[in-house]
Amino acid sequence: MLSIFKNPKTRRIVWPLSLLVVAIIGGGLVYGAYRHHRIEQLRQLGMSAMDREDYAAGLKLLGECLQKDSDDAEVLFQFATAREHVLAPRQEHLSGAVVAWKSYCELQPKSSEGWKSLARVSALTNDLNQAILAAGKAVMLRPRDLEARQILLAALIAKKDFHRAENEMKVALEVHGPTWQILMLQVGLEGALLDQAGKKGNAELIAKVAATAQEHADDPRYLGVLAATQRLAGDPLIADQLLREAALKAPADRDYLRWLVQTLSDTEHFDVLVDLVMRHPKSLHDRGLAVLFARRCWELGQFEKIADHVEIGGATLSTDPELILLKALACQSLDRPEEAQRLLVSQDLLHPSEAHRRWFRVLSLALVQGERNPREVLDVTRDALEVTARVPLLHVWQAEAWMQMSEFRLASQAARRAARQASHWYVPFTLDAAALLRIGQTAGAYVSAVKALEVAPDRFDSAILLTVTWLNQLDPADLDDCERLRKWLDRIAEVAPNTEQERVAALRKVALDKMGPPASTVAATEAAPADEATETTTAEPAAESPVAPKKPVDAQLVEKMASASPEGATAWRLLKARDQLTRDKSTAGAAAAALLLRPVLDRVSDHPDANLLAAMALARLHNVRTSAEHLNKAVTSAPSRIAEALQLAVTFRVEGYWTDPSTVVDSWVDLTRIEYRINAQQQGKDFRAGSAQSASANLATIIRLVILAELAERSADRPLAIATYRELLKLDSKHHLACNNLASHLSHSRADLPEALTLASRAVELAPENATYAKTLNEVEAALDVVRAEEEAEKDS
Repeated sequence: MLSIFKNPKTRRIVWPLSLLVVAIIGGGLVYGAYRHHRIEQLRQLGMSAMDREDYAAGLKLLGECLQKDSDDAEVLFQFATAREHVLAPRQEHLSGAVVAWKSYCELQPKSSEGWKSLARVSALTNDLNQAILAAGKAVMLRPRDLEARQILLAALIAKKDFHRAENEMKVALEVHGPTWQILMLQVGLEGALLDQAGKKGNAELIAKVAATAQEHADDPRYLGVLAATQRLAGDPLIADQLLREAALKAPADRDYLRWLVQTLSDTEHFDVLVDLVMRHPKSLHDRGLAVLFARRCWELGQFEKIADHVEIGGATLSTDPELILLKALACQSLDRPEEAQRLLVSQDLLHPSEAHRRWFRVLSLALVQGERNPREVLDVTRDALEVTARVPLLHVWQAEAWMQMSEFRLASQAARRAARQASHWYVPFTLDAAALLRIGQTAGAYVSAVKALEVAPDRFDSAILLTVTWLNQLDPADLDDCERLRKWLDRIAEVAPNTEQERVAALRKVALDKMGPPASTVAATEAAPADEATETTTAEPAAESPVAPKKPVDAQLVEKMASASPEGATAWRLLKARDQLTRDKSTAGAAAAALLLRPVLDRVSDHPDANLLAAMALARLHNVRTSAEHLNKAVTSAPSRIAEALQLAVTFRVEGYWTDPSTVVDSWVDLTRIEYRINAQQQGKDFRAGSAQSASANLATIIRLVILAELAERSADRPLAIATYRELLKLDSKHHLACNNLASHLSHSRADLPEALTLASRAVELAPENATYAKTLNEVEAALDVVRAEEEAEKDS
């Protein structure tokens, strides 16, 4: 070996080769050390980003780390988590998260968290088979994992595998107990079964779930369960009240807040939704909740709520194109183009995908000042609506573009699509009315114009422009069109501010000059029978008005409708009575309405509409007993009208017509019993005391009395609250909330203090852990001590 290096010839060849080998080995070692250091650095930076929930940075750093070392299970788990958050604003972007979680599950097949996450993203992509399989493995590995069990149950219900869902539900109740999540899924399963079976409701199961939720009344999350059971049972009034209560008392529970926001977004309780979000501002840091809230605000035209409360920032929200679009367009709609421009510039750099580019073309178009090219508007909005059709402003832009191109039918169709999505925004209705006027469809135009005026009475310029358009298109020979225009002028005159009355009067004068005599007068004259016309000409009384009919038009109309069909006269009388009660709340108005309704009830005594209106009229006449009887008759003939009847009972009390609180309480109990008895009869079930139907009615009565007590508390109606709690304790003597609240009310009366002490003590016995009940008991005892001290002082003196 040494001879090789001693030989000059060989040394010249071997020495450089040796140096090269040493350099290669040394370089490999240095690179290996650097690579290991770089991987560790990326790993630490990525983990740090994930700890502070900066998912975008975490995704980038951990992705580089996995390219260098794909077998690190912890890094793969965090990478999949980041990918799920960052790339899941829309369903089509979730496939990357699915692939990442599959890779993790292959690497760590014993990880229940991995399988659960795979189930979650699979459910979001509607791959129900994979979701069920993955959730099943997660539950098998960790049987007490409630979230995995929820995903499994929800996927089974969505797949309509009801047999397995029922079995899993039994296991869930055994393992987890009646948690609010499991009970909510049980209600969902029951609803799905009923939808498929086409039945009205399984009262026994609904009552059982409601009773279980009632046992956990101290936890406000169970109020949501109660609301769901009552909606399923067909009782929207109580469901809405419970839902409001659930939102008012909602804890900062992410899952519960998600359910509440979703539910409130599907109902008309926008005020409750806003109040909930304002009390839990961190809820909008969750992308799903933020998108739900923003969509609902868009539908109702509440742009300032999006612009002021939805923050586009952090890793989660900054990647959602729909949220960015809604926020930017909201800013643009509120004349804040600089803020929209900043969103456009910053987000355009983050998202190069085709779907994002479509959104940002829309944003660019929104920032164009002045008149837009209608063809460009149609092209851009058509592309954007392929991504999502639930952005009403895009439909409005389409309608405006079609109007510019004189395609009025297409403009009306686009405006109506927008109106369906944003029923509280006046612009779509105004556009629809304008488009329909241009093609002569004044009936539809009148309906849309009235709706626009109802939604935004302060936007009076739009009403004036519509009127001018109508006058330009008016055909004086079309009597129906003229009559509608007269009604429209009357309507805008009612809501016009003082500063606009002069313009309205000028428009009315132009319209009358163009239309001629009122259509109703002409129609009444032409419609008079031939013999009447002859009598009018020969009898010579008509010097005052040659075209005046002998009788008022309404009376003639009733006679004609009655002669044509009794149903016609009934419909007219109901309409007139309702109008009378709405316009005139005096005793005379109520008496007139009662007279109109008497022939209807003589002919059809159980007519539900007539009975409800009669109850209202008689309540205003202070005929309490008969008023309550009419409410009972209405529900007896139509149990579905229970919500209206209950609402009327409360209204009569609030408006001071039913002065005795026991009348309201008795009505609530009677109406509930009637409703359940009729439903039992229709289903051929037993309603005798002790039967399942009777038990359900008792439970429903208890729940409704709790709602009535809440209404009484809110309106500070102490007599009604006391009467309600007394009735509640007759049905359920162990209702600790009723015991406590009744004791609190009775403690204000010296004579009732002994009873208050008994009730407060019972409440503490039934729920010793409740601090409020203990406080009430202390207050009652203190009040009694004061009374006793005063009595002793009087004796001594």
